[in-house]
Amino acid sequence: MTLHRALSPAVAAPSAPAAAKTTSTERDVQPDARPGRKRTGDRWLGAVVGVALIALALRLVGTQFGLPYHFHWDEPTLLNRVIRMGGSGDLNPHYFWYPSLLMYVGLAAEGALYFAGHLLHVYPSPDAFALAYFEDSTPVYLLGRVLVAVIGAASVVLCYLVGRRFFSSAVGFIGALLLATAPLHVSSSHFFTTDVPMTFLVLLAYVFLWDVYSRGARRDYILAGCVIGLGAATKYLPALLLVSLVAAHLARHRRLTGKWLPAPRMAMLLAAIALAGATFFVASPFVVLDWQTALHDYAGLTAQKSAQGCQGCSPSFLPYITRELPWGVGLATYVLALGGLASIAWARSTRRVELLLFSSFPLLLFAAVGSGREPLARYLVPLAPFLALAAAAVIVWMGGNAAAQMPRLWPALGRRLPTVSLTAALTLLALLPAAFVSARYDLYLTRQDPRTQAAAWFNTHVPAGSVVAIQPIADRYFLTAPVMTESQLSTLIEYIPASKPGLRDDLSRYYRSGHVYPDVPFIYDLAQMRSEGVRYVILSSAHYHNVDPAIEDPFYADLKRSGRLVATFEPVEQLPDATFYPVYSPTITIYEVPPAG
Repeated sequence: MTLHRALSPAVAAPSAPAAAKTTSTERDVQPDARPGRKRTGDRWLGAVVGVALIALALRLVGTQFGLPYHFHWDEPTLLNRVIRMGGSGDLNPHYFWYPSLLMYVGLAAEGALYFAGHLLHVYPSPDAFALAYFEDSTPVYLLGRVLVAVIGAASVVLCYLVGRRFFSSAVGFIGALLLATAPLHVSSSHFFTTDVPMTFLVLLAYVFLWDVYSRGARRDYILAGCVIGLGAATKYLPALLLVSLVAAHLARHRRLTGKWLPAPRMAMLLAAIALAGATFFVASPFVVLDWQTALHDYAGLTAQKSAQGCQGCSPSFLPYITRELPWGVGLATYVLALGGLASIAWARSTRRVELLLFSSFPLLLFAAVGSGREPLARYLVPLAPFLALAAAAVIVWMGGNAAAQMPRLWPALGRRLPTVSLTAALTLLALLPAAFVSARYDLYLTRQDPRTQAAAWFNTHVPAGSVVAIQPIADRYFLTAPVMTESQLSTLIEYIPASKPGLRDDLSRYYRSGHVYPDVPFIYDLAQMRSEGVRYVILSSAHYHNVDPAIEDPFYADLKRSGRLVATFEPVEQLPDATFYPVYSPTITIYEVPPAG
């Protein structure tokens, strides 16, 4: 049996000639009505819920990583703006590198946290809540991270539902298992960022896209349009699902008539597209209302993704194909998934159309992010469930074919190894290496980060008033070491609306009761920094050779020659493929330098 035939969905699509003789009700792709099917489906769903609970555990371990400090690039970008919206009442985030839906979800969650704390007399006022956040943001970050972990676990159930529709219940279940343990999805589910919620909404949209294709009811178009709008309001890329929506509409017409065009019910399709736009506006209105700021941010976002000014940077397709994706879902799953996608080439007629519909969004997404010149693994999170399902389809096919051939090749053993046993064995071979990588990262997140250790040492051993220079990544000094400096305190205070000067003063007093070190901008010129009074230089291995070795290496040599190494903090474990993860622990090195002159 060929792969595409073995993996046809659990519902049968009628051929075009037959469809012409059916009633409108009979034209729809109908579920198999065999006795006991609902009971079997319930057992599958119950098993998937169990898998989702395991997935939730994998995503909850390590959620306290780094806190109360922030070592993920995007978390404070989002949550600081959430707090500012809550404190000022201004729902315009004034930031559009991401649309606003997740920020509003965070605002609602933090409103609930404030309300509970207010009832318990922990937060007597909204200003007290905001001040508590900037003093110790642990409760807010934990709430956001747990919320994303739950969304990540729920995505496992949606992965099963998509697999059941496009393939079979067995494929959906195995795909859910593979997604539950995929390092790319597990690691990203630990942090309050957009990638995992976006993936959840993409999968939910695919549930309704199948319904558009198979049933075509008005509610299917409505739900598909609404969810696509919500996905685009979480992170712009799910707007590509509009292409999949058009494909589902045309594929349904082709299945029923054997022709692509002219397709009927175009008004329904256009209404769904309009509804997606309306939903996007409701969920992220200031993208439109504050369009000038949005256009400015889009220009910055485009410049970053295209690595403008980088002469040697090339598109990210090759790094993604050879590095990030094999790591992200596991090498075995990745290879199997490629085999599953290749089966489209020999699929026929209706089944080929269904497989192309299944592949439409992941292929478009890969084309979009791969054309960029900044290969970050987290951009690929929405691909993980599709690769998991494609691999699961091949596993089910291989298990069935192997069981069928076993009696002929090995008669005695073949009678003892049914299809389910071989399929389970193949699933474990694909599953276990990725599960090991994910579990190792969970353990990694439970250990104290060297940046936390460096900050504690600095506050204990370095006299107040000492001028410091902290090697930054862009403008984010806390990604090297969360030592409180004058510039970092000013950045924090700016997140509090100018209309609340008392709150700004309270925050300043809180931090100045401890150590706030004067600092100067970091440059790769030790003599210049010393002339500005720098006595301590803090370096991070994560930033080594990030600028230009020709500039950096003389600086490092001068620092070793003129300065004194006073402390080094290394991670407990050197994580393989560390740069693929959302966060990883660098080595922090602290030098004391003599005064100028």
